[in-house]
Order: sequence, then C-alpha cells, then structure tokens
Amino acid sequence: MNLTCITVCVNYSDYLERTMYWNVGHFDEHVIVTSHRDTDTADVAYGYGIDVHKTSAFYHNDDPFNKARALNEAINTRAPDGWVLLMDADILLPLNFGEMIRKERLEPEKLYYTHRGTIYRSRIGTELELLKLEPSRRRLYSILNPGIDTMPWGYFQLVNAKCSKLAHLDNWMTTHHRNASEYDTDFMNKWPRNHHSLLPQPEYRVLHMGHGPRGKNWKGRVTEELDA
Repeated sequence: MNLTCITVCVNYSDYLERTMYWNVGHFDEHVIVTSHRDTDTADVAYGYGIDVHKTSAFYHNDDPFNKARALNEAINTRAPDGWVLLMDADILLPLNFGEMIRKERLEPEKLYYTHRGTIYRSRIGTELELLKLEPSRRRLYSILNPGIDTMPWGYFQLVNAKCSKLAHLDNWMTTHHRNASEYDTDFMNKWPRNHHSLLPQPEYRVLHMGHGPRGKNWKGRVTEELDA
C-alpha cells in the first residue's frame, strides 16, 4: 500500500508544530502545501523531514485564499498513484494510524472518512500533554457537531488516485469558490453516498484543535496564534 498525505498549512505553523508529533511517520510521502511567504510553516515541516510544496496559487486572480487551486497544483506536481489522504493541519491522527490503515481492506472506488472530536483552544496545551501520556484519552473528546464532524469533509478524505472518479480528471478540486469553503463538499459529492465509507470507530477518530468560529479562517488565518 502506497500512502501519501497532502496537507495545506498557511499561517498555521503553531498548529502544525503540535500535530506533527501525531502525524509524522505514517506515510510513504508526506507533503505540506504552503505559500512562499510562510517560512514558519516550511521550517516546521523541514524540521520533521516533511516535504514542502510552496505556491502562490492561493492568491491568483486576487482570490483571498483558494485552497482548492493550491491543492490541485500540489496533487498534479506529485502525481500520486496510490492512496491519498487529504487532511487539515489542525488534525491529530491516532499514533498507530499508519499501521492500522495498512491492515484495512480498502476498496479503491470508495471515499473513506472518519469522525472528529474537538480539543478546545483554551485547553490545547494541557490536553496534548495528557494525550502523550495516555493516548487512549482521544476517545473522551466529544463530537460537537454530528452534521459537521461525522461527514467526509476536508479535514480527512482518503481516496485512491486510480479510482474512476479521479483518474480522468485534470484537477481533482473545483476552484470557483475562491476560498477554503465548499471545495471539499464538491469533492465529497463526486462519490455517491453509498460509496462514502466510515473507517472503524472509535479507533480511527481524529482530533481537531479548536481555533475559532466555523468559517472564521476560510479566507486566510485571522484568529490569534496559540502562543500569542
């Protein structure tokens, strides 16, 4: 099983440096997509031996933050031919994710997803240290919004690059939304509902580090840094 992870991270280096503890080492190829200006993100990625794809595609045509266009560029440049996980920079995977997923009998024509628990921003430092001591604590974190945290949204979308929904496409993502909203819904809807496959729960539940109201940063990061 060849497994690639592609994560967009622009001005989220404070989150990335915290999630790398959980997310590094699972993948055959791991790529962080960022802007040329975000040297902090690149430094964090390089520190963990992770590849960086730098691009100005986020801002072409005066778009505020076209996440989909940057993803398309990175995907086309890397040309993955196996399984690809599209994942956000504020997500923590289970520590044994790579080992577990390689034992699953994944079907190439399906879109795989998982549920998402939340770590409140005010508790991030404390909770991450507790999780390191007791990784099974991840089962305690609540799924706050069943309509948001239990669907194949962009925080975790696992697909096969050779599936019939993608293999013929020049670009996987639609780019007309111009920001970080809705592109992942368009992507999800390429698969019929009966081809959305939930990975076993709670084993695969991921954790999301809170950073503000939903949609607050869809046009670029505006919320306060964790270390401010």
